[in-house]
Amino acid sequence: MSTRIALVMAVILGIVAAVAVRAWVETERTERLKRSEPVAIIAAAETIKKGEPLTQNLYTTKLVAKNMVRADMITATEAGIFLKKILNKDVEKGWTISRNDLVTGLEKETLNRSLIAEGKRAVTIKVDQISGVAGLIRPGDHVDIIGIFDVRKEGSSGRNAAGTAVGGDQRDTITRSLMESVKILAIDNRTMDYSQKQLASRPYRTVTVEVDPVNAACLIDAQNNGKLHLMLRARRDVTKALPENTDIRWENIQSR
Repeated sequence: MSTRIALVMAVILGIVAAVAVRAWVETERTERLKRSEPVAIIAAAETIKKGEPLTQNLYTTKLVAKNMVRADMITATEAGIFLKKILNKDVEKGWTISRNDLVTGLEKETLNRSLIAEGKRAVTIKVDQISGVAGLIRPGDHVDIIGIFDVRKEGSSGRNAAGTAVGGDQRDTITRSLMESVKILAIDNRTMDYSQKQLASRPYRTVTVEVDPVNAACLIDAQNNGKLHLMLRARRDVTKALPENTDIRWENIQSR
């Protein structure tokens, strides 16, 4: 009798142990699934340059295992609160956009200064509706700069042997290609952290460009001695179309 009872108890204990093991296995499997459950985080849909505001068209989502998500990553559900914040570094296409890559409120002034690349200078150019491309320029765009200058014709205002002026003071207007693919840092005092609506809210009278120190001095001199016009480029266009410091004359164009 005692042997039978012991056998029954052993069977019962075996069943209990099997149920407990199965429950533990199921719990572990559930936990592993939770840890490996994919989470949607945001990444650059295209290369984003330092100083650009984060907008919906600039990011996409990609799935990462939950246990691989770092604290600085931005999930798709959180992305909305980071819109319009400014990138403090270049982010290549496909790279994860992290909280540390974005700048907010109090850091804005510092970032505006850091928008100028090392070894470059910011120079402001006065423009109007014509020379400023009818208000279409935005920070981050690239432009070509053309100068129009009133100069004395070669050989005019000469003097004879007696020292008397001859020929009169004859003037000529020349148009010269000065620089190409120059980056726009700001229009008036509006940089890239302004929304498109804010940027387009009123006409601008100045643009600030980024150039090297030599070209900065040349631009200042050219602005003091002539009229500068900007030609807006397509965002991805970096081709060289005109030789720099070359005079452009209508008669030369007609003769082509």
